[in-house]
Amino acid sequence: MSLPVWGNLAKSQTDAGKIEEAIVRLITEHNEDETAHLGVGQSLQSHKAAEIIDHLAESIVEDKIADGEVSSRCITEDQIIGKDFRTAEDVGEEVDGVKLDSSGLQGWESGIKKVDIPVSGNPIFRGNIFAQGFYLIRNFLYICWETISNWNKTGSLTVTSYLNYLRLTTSSSYQVFFVNPYSNNILDFDSGNPEFQICLKITNSYYNDIYIGPGHVLPYGYSKGFGFQFYSNHILGYVCNASGDHTFVDFGVISSDDYHVYSAKLISGVKVEWYIDNILVGSLDYDVDDFPSGTTTILFSFDFNELYSTPVYESKWLSINSDL
Repeated sequence: MSLPVWGNLAKSQTDAGKIEEAIVRLITEHNEDETAHLGVGQSLQSHKAAEIIDHLAESIVEDKIADGEVSSRCITEDQIIGKDFRTAEDVGEEVDGVKLDSSGLQGWESGIKKVDIPVSGNPIFRGNIFAQGFYLIRNFLYICWETISNWNKTGSLTVTSYLNYLRLTTSSSYQVFFVNPYSNNILDFDSGNPEFQICLKITNSYYNDIYIGPGHVLPYGYSKGFGFQFYSNHILGYVCNASGDHTFVDFGVISSDDYHVYSAKLISGVKVEWYIDNILVGSLDYDVDDFPSGTTTILFSFDFNELYSTPVYESKWLSINSDL
């Protein structure tokens, strides 16, 4: 005897609909019921009311969160480490804005980095700075050449000064323009971290063996120091020990007929860094045999050691600073 197929049986004696058809219909009705499982004690009602809803680890992805839905209220007080925050996607030379990432904080405007606070190194601000106070933690001299009464000059050196302008001219070798501090207010090469900046132009582009920087004054019995040398159309950085021995770093040729900001930093016992127009052009690691040591009473000097022609120095300002 063959058995009937269960799914083909009539649902009841009064309904000719098949059992399988009835099951499909009931499931469809259930799936289309928006209130299904929402009753008290039922699964969706319990899911909605639960304090913690468990999901598979890493199963909630970014595209499931609507824009603007993560607020500061939803972020814990723990540190946020190693992330990139910015006001626009491509903040930088082409896009204005502020960004904070692992390298530090930057603010860009019209292709210029107006704020640069690196993780290591000194902060740089380009633009107006408004502050309640300004306090110096280093000895700081800022000279605009309004007077040169405390400066010394030698021989045929011609010196002209006005506010924000200094002109030095000579046709003879071994001429010097230098300044000494009062009393024992000296520069310390060993621990003072001295540095300087000068806005300078040399209107004669051919020169030989001319030095600027703290210390030096070679023709007059002093020697040790550091700074820039202008030599046969090249610009070099130098350090000079107490014996008068020089070590040089050659930066090549730039247009010295224009004003440039020349600066050098001696990080005591570590290195010297040289900058032209605030761009690092070279450095030299500390060597006890090559570097100046001890102290100097020459705060700054222009040494015209040997000349091939008549250079004319023009300067707008000079700053010198060191640790207290």
